[in-house]
Amino acid sequence: LAVGMNGEPLPFVNGFPVRMLVPGLYGYVSACKWIEDIELTTFDDYDAYWVKREWARKAPIKTQSRIDTPKPFGRPEAGTVMVAGVAWA
Repeated sequence: LAVGMNGEPLPFVNGFPVRMLVPGLYGYVSACKWIEDIELTTFDDYDAYWVKREWARKAPIKTQSRIDTPKPFGRPEAGTVMVAGVAWA
């Protein structure tokens, strides 16, 4: 539970007074703002607000990536080869 950000109290727009952050999850599943109460249960035994509205239960992270160098079908010389690209979610 986060009550501050960057050494300051959590701003209202970022969820003051308390915001939940869950490592490994993102979006509405892991970043609930303006927490008023907490009910302890198991993940599989509770249908959250958005799940009842047909959003994904586990919010899978849809990752993508691309290798830009070396170019496809390129023939790098023997030795150290730099491989570079981007990845995002």
